[in-house]
Amino acid sequence: MAYTNSPLVSYTKLSPNHSGQRTHSIDRITPHCVVGQLTAESICGCFTSPSREASCNYGIGKDGKIALCVEEKNRSWCSSSSANDQRAVTIECASDSTEPYAFKDVVYQTLIKLCVDMRQRLKSSLRNDHCRLQFPCEAVYGHLQAEWEEETSLAGG
Repeated sequence: MAYTNSPLVSYTKLSPNHSGQRTHSIDRITPHCVVGQLTAESICGCFTSPSREASCNYGIGKDGKIALCVEEKNRSWCSSSSANDQRAVTIECASDSTEPYAFKDVVYQTLIKLCVDMRQRLKSSLRNDHCRLQFPCEAVYGHLQAEWEEETSLAGG
């Protein structure tokens, strides 16, 4: 499968921390709290040192700006699960640094737009029941899951 990166990206700083090309097609999305109100540039900056041994495909900053940290064709080191990272687009989202790790509304809305964009580019390989949401707070998960299902059904999901 030929992979493309989102046209919604406004900043790119590629991380050396990835496993090269995926061994599984993308069929899920794994958003994750970065646990800090960071900019998109700062999120990518977290992953520029090889000693960090972590990365993500995209970062969404506190202002809603989207950064590309690892190209979609490559497996990031984000969710602590090689099996998940091989098949997921991973997205670090700016959040509060204490529970309940709240997102600003602009981050939620940007995440929904990015998910819809991926759904349209990846066609049928990305289904609602495979949108794996990874958040430390159940309230964040519930809010996003409802919006994801509504928006992607409108986008042909």
